[in-house]
Amino acid sequence: MKIKVIPKTAFTDPIKFSFTNNQEDNDDIGILTEPKERSFRQHNENFIGRYSIFLYMLHAQPYSSSKIDLINLLKEEDLATSDQIKMFEDTYSPEQAIPFYTRHGFIYENLNRALRELNIRHIFLFRFILQDICYKLRDLMSREPDNNELTIYRGQISSPQEIAELVGAYQNQSIVAVNSFFSISKDRNIAKFFLTGAQSSLCDGTRLATIFEIIIKKQDVSQFLPVADISQLSDFPKEKEVLFAPGQIFTINKFDIIFESGVNIYTFKM
Repeated sequence: MKIKVIPKTAFTDPIKFSFTNNQEDNDDIGILTEPKERSFRQHNENFIGRYSIFLYMLHAQPYSSSKIDLINLLKEEDLATSDQIKMFEDTYSPEQAIPFYTRHGFIYENLNRALRELNIRHIFLFRFILQDICYKLRDLMSREPDNNELTIYRGQISSPQEIAELVGAYQNQSIVAVNSFFSISKDRNIAKFFLTGAQSSLCDGTRLATIFEIIIKKQDVSQFLPVADISQLSDFPKEKEVLFAPGQIFTINKFDIIFESGVNIYTFKM
């Protein structure tokens, strides 16, 4: 029996959600960090504060030294190997922002970690890549028909605590926010494929198969938070990959548990 090892890509990183309920938010927006150990959490976070910071970074003028400043960060904090840094220094360009993001873990992992943890310094130094990706997503989105509607899927492994918090968000109709970039597929079978590598551990109760089904209408998507099919830029076009900019918000419209391929799949429709 051959065991297929799924390489670590932007597709295999779990989506990191934040939640809010409908109560009034009295939190101090000056508190800008969140715990690293939680993938999901329920809170009264002031989304306006986070969103404002994201928009500022999206429109901040890049410096002539922006690329050098990021390279220095990668070196100082050991966020990439010397070969990766050299490759980035020699070959990165705005036109290559999305391929760089999808192919190279040191880009998507560090950028998304900074966005999730609201690490202002890191986001500021990554801002030109953030801007380049969003610019290209807007360009791709503008080419799609105005009445375009997509049903897209994401498969990942979740902890029981994460599932409980998602179910709680569904029951309370809480807003579900994703504060980082994330990839998703137009093909449900692709979403299921990314669950197969962990099937041996899905029976111990500590890891649960999860599929998110999201319906996206182009007219509902903000130009500031673009969403676009990036298959044409991918090394794996059959994955039918759609990339979301950070800051997306959803509500969970339906929750179900489906027994499929020998496991229970926790399904959330948004």
